[in-house]
Amino acid sequence: IDKTRISYSLGNLEFDFDSVKGLGELLEVELKNSDDVSVIYDYVSKYGLVEKDVTYKGIQVLMKEAYKKETN
Repeated sequence: IDKTRISYSLGNLEFDFDSVKGLGELLEVELKNSDDVSVIYDYVSKYGLVEKDVTYKGIQVLMKEAYKKETN
């Protein structure tokens, strides 16, 4: 997978901004030291992202899905 990643941390959250060839721009948000994922939704909603923008799929799965769409 051809990608570039920039990572930042803010409190309990880790943000990975990825530019992935064939997929575009992705944001991975990981919650450290807690299981309360509502913290993630509360934070990203401030920037216009909603639950439908969220996936729990990894980049490899997203790449396979994109490839299947291209070949169909």
